[in-house]
Amino acid sequence: MTKPGSDRYADYRLERLAPKNEQIWDEFNASSPEGTLFHSLRWKQIAENLSGTPGEYFLLFKDDEIFGLFPLTEHVIRGFRGLISASYPQSLHVLLRDHRDPLALPFVVEELAGMENGTGPISFVCPASLHQETFEPVTRYPRFRYPFSPDDSEEDMVLDLSRSPPDAIWSTFTKKKRQGIRRFEKDGFVVTEAQTLEDLYRFYQFHDKNIMHIEGTLRPLSHFVDIWNTMPDKTRITSLSRGCLVAGGVLTLIDTAHRSVTLTYLSLNRDLPNIYTPSHYIFWEAIRWAWENGFQRVSFGREY
Repeated sequence: MTKPGSDRYADYRLERLAPKNEQIWDEFNASSPEGTLFHSLRWKQIAENLSGTPGEYFLLFKDDEIFGLFPLTEHVIRGFRGLISASYPQSLHVLLRDHRDPLALPFVVEELAGMENGTGPISFVCPASLHQETFEPVTRYPRFRYPFSPDDSEEDMVLDLSRSPPDAIWSTFTKKKRQGIRRFEKDGFVVTEAQTLEDLYRFYQFHDKNIMHIEGTLRPLSHFVDIWNTMPDKTRITSLSRGCLVAGGVLTLIDTAHRSVTLTYLSLNRDLPNIYTPSHYIFWEAIRWAWENGFQRVSFGREY
């Protein structure tokens, strides 16, 4: 994709994701400080299997070197077709080698605005970025103004363990919360990791009950099996139990390239006596596990 006659953009080139540049995509994501597991192409496939809608992913080159990634998806507003930030399970922000580059986003916006893809022209482009200055060069385009950055209400809590190690976090807990966490160990509960699909099915059984209790959006079992099969090396599923009594667990996605983990799906036994608060112990164990295994950040996600 090129923009004829635009000498100011002569150094830039936009390519749609294709087999020939898939390796470039994943390598740039892995090396980018702001890259995530959810920008990876393995997760892209999982998200598309769940939604049934293929993403519209683009690579930006500058001087024939990879310069940025644009993970987008098609969206229709009042009959107008456009491209917005891919957003499962969180808004996938643009990755740029230099987010202050004055021409990168204007070039991409103009390229995509002139694109047609069988179903009609693009009427709006709404990428997301962690940097407001990324969008300053395109604020003169009214139809590309909404929304340029992720909604703050969608952001999840992230612990930086390099600044707040487990000992420091423990010191902030109330006496009641510490006692509640210790109660599980005193009562013989242990944490084990899922090894088989049967373990996954048991996890999903209590995840299902938890989602119904909080009136959330339940993902089908096939989605969890897809994660298990597609990225077994990036998935940790824990169970907090005593014998046959399951208190709960969590599905953690592991991003070794960026030294981060995301607690994506929570499983809870809502029939436990009210003296137990399993989520407190489950999260605390996940924090300690991340610390002991050299991870820097723990995200608490938004898909419980």
